[in-house]
Amino acid sequence: MKLFFSTFVLILLSELGDKSQITSFSFASRGYNLAAIIIGSTLALATSTLLAVLIGDKISKKISGAVMKKVAGFLFIVMGVVFLTGSLLT
Repeated sequence: MKLFFSTFVLILLSELGDKSQITSFSFASRGYNLAAIIIGSTLALATSTLLAVLIGDKISKKISGAVMKKVAGFLFIVMGVVFLTGSLLT
């Protein structure tokens, strides 16, 4: 149960204010059907989470956790730089 709550809180906090929430906010503020927005965004997040968990499980059987942390950290930094430079150029 501890893993469930830790996962819930960490994902909830990390998703606050991200692009998917801003997109959902944008749709809702335009007066679109709220049920369709909630169902669509929930299914999208569930699908992306399912893919992440399944792929992570497969990769973890071939690569150590320490290597995965380093690769994930590197990719996170690279994506941050790409997004930051992209937003600075526009």
